[in-house]
Formats: sequence, C-alpha cells, structure tokens
Amino acid sequence: MPAAIPHVATEFESQVLRLGLTMKTYTASTELRAWCENNKNRCYIPEWLLAKWGISVDVYAFPARRPETARSEIVSFVQTDRAERAKKKRSA
Repeated sequence: MPAAIPHVATEFESQVLRLGLTMKTYTASTELRAWCENNKNRCYIPEWLLAKWGISVDVYAFPARRPETARSEIVSFVQTDRAERAKKKRSA
C-alpha cells in the first residue's frame, strides 16, 4: 500500500491560522479580506468567500493560463513530437 501523502496547508489556510479565524469569522476579518484582495490571482481562496466579498479573479493573470499561450505550447509539442517520430522512422 502506498504511503499517505501528508496535507500541506495552502497559503490561504496558513493566513487563516495566523489570524486565528474560523469559517464563521472569515467574512468579518478586514485583515483576511485585504490579504485575499492582494493575493486573489496568486493563491487559492474559497470561491464562496470571493463571491461573498464581490472579489473577482483574473484567470489570465499568468501567461501560462492564457489561451494563446496554451495553444502555442500544444503546437510546439506536436511539432517536436512529429519531428522525433520522423527522425526515428528515417533511422529504422
């Protein structure tokens, strides 16, 4: 049986622990709200909390998440794969 993978706290969970909050006190915390505003595009924050505070996330904040970047990575992978298969075919 494989060993259990230990739980590693997210940055959000670490912040909640540092502030001594519970789920019931999240929304009343101005410190947590400020942290969430500053880290909304970088860290996991529960969707229900974002919705409660009206905080929107930019899903394309990082280039790797942009559709055009993903497409170019796929095209590059396919071209490399085709070239490698053609090379193997020639040497066979």
